[in-house]
Amino acid sequence: MLIICCHSVLSACTYLLLRHQGMTSQQIITVAYALILSRIMYALPAWGGFLSAALIDKINAFLSA
Repeated sequence: MLIICCHSVLSACTYLLLRHQGMTSQQIITVAYALILSRIMYALPAWGGFLSAALIDKINAFLSA
């Protein structure tokens, strides 16, 4: 699941570049999490008022993982 998530967040070109640079799968997953987190933190102030309680719980679960 995490590898699928990494592939959907990172373009194939970026993924191959990171692999070529010697990054391990765990390091690439960390990069993907950082990208996801930055996108959430960027959009949260503008869209926070429109989130349902269920979506807030999902975001909190992701951030605490």
